[in-house]
Amino acid sequence: MKITEKTVDKISDLAKLSFDMKEKDELIIGLNGMMSFVTTLENFDSSEERVADFSFNPTCPLADDVATPSLKREDVLSSAPLCDGSAFIVPKTVEEG
Repeated sequence: MKITEKTVDKISDLAKLSFDMKEKDELIIGLNGMMSFVTTLENFDSSEERVADFSFNPTCPLADDVATPSLKREDVLSSAPLCDGSAFIVPKTVEEG
């Protein structure tokens, strides 16, 4: 797939972004480079490569799972800028619509 100015325009419209011509040219070059790399990976024959499994490393010591007392709610809330006595109060950051 070749990235064109039309592709960048469509993606930027969907993402509600705007770019000047210089930025578009840089994006086209960068995205075409990424697509070329992906194409190279698609053509890579990995049938003879060993699968690396790093899900468990027996040489890494594990910490003991020990329950410890948590902080008292009153102590934590006493350092909050705003609270209602049972929870933190934070400003709204996301608008609907």
